Amino acid sequence: MKFRCLLVSIALLSTQPLLNANMGLLNIGQNAAPQLVVNNRIVAKVNDKTISVLDIMKKMDVFIARYYPQYSDNVHAKYQYFNTHWKDVLTQIIDSELMLLDAEKLELKVSDSDVREALLERFGPNIMVSLDKLQLSYEEAKKMVHTDLIVERMTWYRIHSKALQSVNPNDIKLAYADYLQKNPPQEEWEYQVVSVRAKNEEIGKDLVNKAHSLIATSKYSLSEVIEQIKANVPENSGTSISLSEDFKTNSKTISETHKQVLINLMVDSISAPIRQLSKADQSVVYRLFYLKDHSKILPESFSKISEKLKQELLNESASKESRVYLEKLRSKFGYDMRTILEDIPKDFHPFEIK
Repeated sequence: MKFRCLLVSIALLSTQPLLNANMGLLNIGQNAAPQLVVNNRIVAKVNDKTISVLDIMKKMDVFIARYYPQYSDNVHAKYQYFNTHWKDVLTQIIDSELMLLDAEKLELKVSDSDVREALLERFGPNIMVSLDKLQLSYEEAKKMVHTDLIVERMTWYRIHSKALQSVNPNDIKLAYADYLQKNPPQEEWEYQVVSVRAKNEEIGKDLVNKAHSLIATSKYSLSEVIEQIKANVPENSGTSISLSEDFKTNSKTISETHKQVLINLMVDSISAPIRQLSKADQSVVYRLFYLKDHSKILPESFSKISEKLKQELLNESASKESRVYLEKLRSKFGYDMRTILEDIPKDFHPFEIK
């Protein structure tokens, strides 16, 4: 199980771990604060094996060192991660122990060579140096890796193999049909609107017709043509012509009125004058629609997206199989995670910064 780290951007601090055995506390950090303090206690027992806060912390330390080494010495980042995920990691450890019990019945084995190879891959060629930084003994690391390998193989046998068998070509076709339904072809438009307003409707109609003719035949840009027309409109005549900013819209956001005009236009063309009523005062407004660009966005083809859809189906199936398998294991061996977590005092804080 992988966990997402919620990490803060704080300058790296050089730290040196120190175990205070007398107090049952683990202080991480130099004498100059801050220091990470672990309030160690037993939090669960599985198959005659006790699980302590220190066990949980070691598991999280290994995870950070492997996937986020830049935060290995960052006290604040580790404190935030530990406090956020320690219960999740406890659940993971308990489930792993139950999977080990299940593996014993199957007589599933992991060879020493597999363990050595995994140790090298996880901790690098200088294993003892890496383990010293994590305050892990070689035997602890070996046991941790051995458990992880067993869990990986049991996960494949009990979960992933079943997920693979549950997804067939027809399932992928159905998923593609659902994808098409949720992602229909979309059109995008970029356009501008010329608006002509006049106290006298006939004057407005005459002006918009002249504007349409000039725009359709002029070699100048739309804005330049509109400025030319404006210059010939007398002041205080009660008549105006304006050009909107660019509208960029798509099938989901375009107004139906605008769409009905634009679908009949070619790119770089102007619509015929359209008579409308102003929503503000119900006066007559003549409009011209100028289409600057039009494109269609089609959904991905089946050949391009089928592997992605297949993987999504496999992940969904694996998630379902995992829940079923772990629930059966917990029920079989008598472990209720909710009860285990509820037995931990609500005011218990396993990690502190001092």
